Amino acid sequence: MNRELRILILEDTPSDAELLEYNLRKAGMTFTALRVDTEPDFKHALVDFQPDIVLADYHLPAYNGGAALEYIQQIYPDLPVIMVTGAIGEEKAIELLRAGAKDYILKDRLSRLHSSIQRVLDEQEVARARQETEKKLGEAESKFRALFEMANDGIFLHDAAGFVDCNQKAADMYGLSRAEIIGSSPAELCPERQPDGRLSSEVADEKVQAAIRGESQHFEWRALRADNTTLDVDVSLNRIEFGDEYYLLAIVRDITERKRTEEQIRNFAFFDGLTQLPNRRLLYDRLGQTMLTTKRSGRYGALMFLDLDNFKPLNDTHGHDAGDLLLVEVARRITSCVREVDTVARFGGDEFVIMLSDLDSDKTESSELAGIVAEKIRISLSEPYVLTIQHGNDVKTIVHRCTSSIGVVLFINHEFSLEDIIKFADSSMYQAKKGGRNTVRFFDQLPGLSQSAERKHG
Repeated sequence: MNRELRILILEDTPSDAELLEYNLRKAGMTFTALRVDTEPDFKHALVDFQPDIVLADYHLPAYNGGAALEYIQQIYPDLPVIMVTGAIGEEKAIELLRAGAKDYILKDRLSRLHSSIQRVLDEQEVARARQETEKKLGEAESKFRALFEMANDGIFLHDAAGFVDCNQKAADMYGLSRAEIIGSSPAELCPERQPDGRLSSEVADEKVQAAIRGESQHFEWRALRADNTTLDVDVSLNRIEFGDEYYLLAIVRDITERKRTEEQIRNFAFFDGLTQLPNRRLLYDRLGQTMLTTKRSGRYGALMFLDLDNFKPLNDTHGHDAGDLLLVEVARRITSCVREVDTVARFGGDEFVIMLSDLDSDKTESSELAGIVAEKIRISLSEPYVLTIQHGNDVKTIVHRCTSSIGVVLFINHEFSLEDIIKFADSSMYQAKKGGRNTVRFFDQLPGLSQSAERKHG
């Protein structure tokens, strides 16, 4: 790019746009920026300002980042768009990526923005080269060979028997020599099955036969390198003719990084970033599934609501780094006390929820089983925590004691709603707090009796 980079910012909050520009300049990027916040201004800026990239917020009072993305895809399909916004949910984020957004950056993670823009611009250059390559392939066989070798994507030529040629980029992508690729078939360069469970050989044959019939194919594919590691690729497969002969031209792009980004977005949506435990959203989903399972199996489940008793003093005295270390250790200890089929989730702050499934068809026996697990967790969490904190060259070791208050409720067959189950466990936990802490209390679901049945340990 010969001229200075031009960035169009679709953002209704001036301070957010200024912070965005500040982070980019701090990272060493030189650019000219223009902020707009309405649909007319946005469309005029696309014509007059001629941006190289668009950074778009999703929620605006007078416009919508999704609508802006759709407009660009229709009118300026080569103009890259990065969504820079607050949390909008995993489904919406992936929807925007699939609609054409090049990346999705949270406003509280602007440190990623510079590298994301650089990557997108680099990919844009690659895309331009790819488009140019595909345009010139039909001009002449001599020009085809030069472009074939210079392409930034892997290119394969395929006839009825298998691969007859590939460029060096394709060979490097798979970790093979060109000689090793020529003569092989597509199914030999991939695992036995694709992510959807279908046989790779079966799917490959379908795509090849459709392309032979002149039906252009564009699809994602799980490929296999020579060292048996997998990579995700985007494949464009088309029939081309040289004289009286036809071939299939496959243009293959490595999209492993994009798929990894999508997986990270899913993790942000369903898992706690500190402990890597399921978060509240995933807990609700699993609890709903377990409630259905208890209806079919006739076996009780149990939900435990756990709150740490002596957590705040650690944060106040030694800072959040120490608190984070303790929460990670608490998560590890709780997880070690339950089965793989059970769920341990971080509910928020120093609160955790443990869900036990498939206990027993007898309520008393289920209560005993849940009590054993709760007691095991209580004892494990009451052991001293040895925390090592490092700031530069300064290393400090802290020994901290922290017990837990645990409320437990049994559930079966939609006897109570999902919200009530959590509320009952939470209520029992607060009764454990009032009862002296370091305590397990069960919620008593029989009317007319005390609200909790107590299991207390001094």
